[in-house]
Amino acid sequence: MKKILVIEDNSLLLDSISDFLKEEGFDIVKAINGEEGVELAVRNVPDIILSDIYMPKMNGYEVFDALKANVTTSLIPFIFISAKAEKEDILYGLKLGADDYIIKPIDFPELLNRILTRIEKAQNTIQLSEVKYQALFETANDAILMVRLKDGVVIDANLAASRLLGYTKEELLKINGDNIFDTSDQDASLFTEPGYRYWSDFVLVDTYWKNKEGARIPIHVSGKRIQLIGENYIFLIARDITELKLKENAILASKEKAEESDRLKSSILANMSHELRTPLNGILGFAEILKEELRDPEQSSMVDNIRISGKWLMSTLDAILLLSQLEAGRISPTLNETNISDVIHSVMTSIESMANEKEIVVKNNVPDGLVISTDEKLFGQLVRQILDNAVKFTIRGEVTVDAKIEEKNGEDWVSVRVSDTGIGINPEHIEIIFHEFRQVSEGLSRKFQGSGLGLTISKKIIQLFRGEIHVESEPGKGSSFYIKFPIPQVLPLSDKKVTPKITKVVEEKVVSRDQLPLVLIVEDNLMNRELTSFFLKDICRLDHARDGRSAIRMAGEKQYAAILMDLNLGDDIDGVETAHKIREIKGYRNLPIIALTGYVLLNEEQKIMSESFSYYLTKPFDRNSIVSIMTKTLSKE
Repeated sequence: MKKILVIEDNSLLLDSISDFLKEEGFDIVKAINGEEGVELAVRNVPDIILSDIYMPKMNGYEVFDALKANVTTSLIPFIFISAKAEKEDILYGLKLGADDYIIKPIDFPELLNRILTRIEKAQNTIQLSEVKYQALFETANDAILMVRLKDGVVIDANLAASRLLGYTKEELLKINGDNIFDTSDQDASLFTEPGYRYWSDFVLVDTYWKNKEGARIPIHVSGKRIQLIGENYIFLIARDITELKLKENAILASKEKAEESDRLKSSILANMSHELRTPLNGILGFAEILKEELRDPEQSSMVDNIRISGKWLMSTLDAILLLSQLEAGRISPTLNETNISDVIHSVMTSIESMANEKEIVVKNNVPDGLVISTDEKLFGQLVRQILDNAVKFTIRGEVTVDAKIEEKNGEDWVSVRVSDTGIGINPEHIEIIFHEFRQVSEGLSRKFQGSGLGLTISKKIIQLFRGEIHVESEPGKGSSFYIKFPIPQVLPLSDKKVTPKITKVVEEKVVSRDQLPLVLIVEDNLMNRELTSFFLKDICRLDHARDGRSAIRMAGEKQYAAILMDLNLGDDIDGVETAHKIREIKGYRNLPIIALTGYVLLNEEQKIMSESFSYYLTKPFDRNSIVSIMTKTLSKE
């Protein structure tokens, strides 16, 4: 028996329509107003709805909108009944989406005919929809479940759900959601309260379902909460992501392997740095001493060649280590107020000897007082690599450096230009020069020395600064390299508060060797112990310890004015642990301890300084470096 809902505020007409339709074999539900009609439609879900349009409070149009917005009643055929017979009214009602429009007074046989037509059409539509739905439902690759929330019973499931969960469809329709849903998984974030019966709508959540054997299956799942015939359901579509999880695990594993590889690479780099810098410390140090002692011009020239070759090797080592750190992502800028004018001046001073040897004029057009927030060491490296490159590839003429602050896109930017009158670069070779270990002239035709890393390092540093580097060049006439990057602020040097230095006039005193401060040097390399002793012979007395345990014992027996500590002490405890233990000895809590190390990686200084050390000195060091730091350490204000 088909069920018809009749909504009419005229009780006589409501009864007349209802009585007629009952005689025709229909089950009738009556509503005297719009609000009652909506309530009865949701509760009874009739096969067709007849509704008057003009009713108090809630009119027929509002009833139609409310029922179409409810998933339970949205597909029920709807016929307007009205005394308004104008064409505009009829078209308006049909335009809203109503299935038919019947004019009062009602022709009952015509009413019956239209009702039967609409019911038959609706049945055909529903059957077709059911066929389409069933086809999609059963052939879907994703698992689909419909669960009644009041008791957790599965009321429908497709074949994909059976395959995923290991149940037959018949078994699935007999079980409770508690057997499937792993609500203990806190990553799901599906519910406002514990338990699937409180789930609301959600999209593509990662969680787990349990199969027939109780094994957890990782899934992506989406859910829609719906109401049908007064009951609440959750409609779930899930996709098995076991393979995806396996791939992800293979990736969180590849990442660990890569991180381990990075750690190993860092260890190898640190060891390589130490193993090369330690002997270079002896080579360059003793070459410096010989240079001062020798009077024969020919022998002095030989020593100069040793020093030049050693510094060349050191420069190549530094470039390789720096590039490795940049590529491994182990370097990030540390911003401090920096006078970049001074940094550029300092770098230019350091290349003067190389420029003078080639009779190249270096012009400094950098104004004083450019103070910005930047990483002083990285900026210095950036400028050094560009300047070294300019001098190297200039046979005669000049190298000019300009710098300024300019505005770009509402930000202040640093702009540095390094121009030369060198060999220039063909346009097709511009990209090559920024590739590591590459030069325009290579192999047997190579004309210029160098590792081919300078411009690669420059590009990677400028990328850390969120900046850009580009080249303008003409073969045979020279090149101009431009480096630009944004800065947070610009402070003129004149705005800085400068504390005037007070020069103390100190009367020189002749101090006997016995009165010199006693310093402990902890170094396992004999050559470096002897070199350090020679450098410091006029400013302090030295005791030697070749390992950490000896150093701790000696510190307990004597009071030293300072300690020079190598960080790598062979098979014994390292310099860091040794420094920690010495700090525990009475009288040594605030004693200056200077770290000496060949493990020289950029941005490592701060880390080493935090490990009980007062100062940090990198191998290879020259006489001026170690004498300067020891004089500062031992001086008394």
